[in-house]
Amino acid sequence: MSNYPFSPADSLGPTPTADLPAEPPEIVAGTVRWDDTANAWVEWSGSAWVAVTSTPLVLPVTVANGGTGIATLTAAGAIPTAGASGTAAMVPLAAVAVGQVLVSGGAATIPAWAGTSVPLTGIAPQLVLGAVAASSSGAVDLKGLTSGTTRLTVPAAAGSVTVTLPTVATTGPAVQAATSGDCLVATTGGVQSYSPRAAVGVLVGRQYLTAASGTYTPTAGATRALFELVAGGGGGGGADSNQATTAGAGGGGGAGGYAAKLYTDLATEITYTVGTGGAGGAAGVNAGDPGVDTTSVQGATTVTAKAGAGGAAGNQVSTAIAIAGGAGGAVSTNGDLNAGGQPGDVGIVAIITVCVGGNGAPTQFGAGGAGGLDSAGGAGVGFGGGGGGGAAPSSGAADRAGGNGSPGVIVVSEWR
Repeated sequence: MSNYPFSPADSLGPTPTADLPAEPPEIVAGTVRWDDTANAWVEWSGSAWVAVTSTPLVLPVTVANGGTGIATLTAAGAIPTAGASGTAAMVPLAAVAVGQVLVSGGAATIPAWAGTSVPLTGIAPQLVLGAVAASSSGAVDLKGLTSGTTRLTVPAAAGSVTVTLPTVATTGPAVQAATSGDCLVATTGGVQSYSPRAAVGVLVGRQYLTAASGTYTPTAGATRALFELVAGGGGGGGADSNQATTAGAGGGGGAGGYAAKLYTDLATEITYTVGTGGAGGAAGVNAGDPGVDTTSVQGATTVTAKAGAGGAAGNQVSTAIAIAGGAGGAVSTNGDLNAGGQPGDVGIVAIITVCVGGNGAPTQFGAGGAGGLDSAGGAGVGFGGGGGGGAAPSSGAADRAGGNGSPGVIVVSEWR
């Protein structure tokens, strides 16, 4: 209805339709101000005219009067939410970073923004497949799920099929610490874990054992060790001549044999001996000495690399002749790989004025000594090589000695 001003003495007037202020504004004529209290705003209550009283407007409008109780929303994107009680002023939730979600704090608690990763608790996920045709096939395994753990039952009548999936664990297995270079491998049950680098055979150390004897100490972290053993080489033979009508040439010393052994139990003690090289024959009719075997021992098993033999002596001769070199080491024993050594070269007298001592035999870890030419034989070089034979022609000034064989060695390669 509309409001219409009239004097209380009036008996007629239009029907008011809405509330207006209780009285008209003051009337001003020049400097004269008249407060029109004689007239008043009224409204029809449905049965009688009722004078309207004024209610002052107070900002912000309270919740009790149909407002929010908030004077301003200071930031774009703020969301008003109910306060702590039914009549308390609403609380503006300020805008936050992109991607956050609004999470309930429970009954009678103001919600709050949370990060993009929000845990969902107490929820058993469901998969609704929608309407399907009637079937009597019964329970059917879902593809990719273990038989018997989760089933799909097709109803006998057409309708919706709902599958309740297993509850998802909220925590996973602890993250396993790993060392740089470790490998991620699958174990029993399909669980993946880090494995030490031994799985790919990473070399972590190499040792060269040259002492006469001792106990092997593994490098930290090693789980297996390959021992490569070489025995001592034989000495070269000496040579004799009368410095007039005869000559002599000694044979070269033989090389030490070789053995390889892979040890996978490094917790059990491994001892070893490294063979020395044989001494060269002294000047004159003197054969070279043999070398000494090299061994490694774990428990009741002894791996042996056999030593090379010394070269034969070069006695006085007046015609062409060849003087035998020392035999190489015999085939080694108890290794995963066993090999013998190479024999030394023969010493040769071509004519009494031209002769040469035999060269010592080499190994994979050393060279043999050079045979003499009117000189003493050379010593073996490196490990396991035979000494060279001496050579004393008739025109020479003296008898000649053979060279010394070189000692053996154990090369240890270690892996995780």
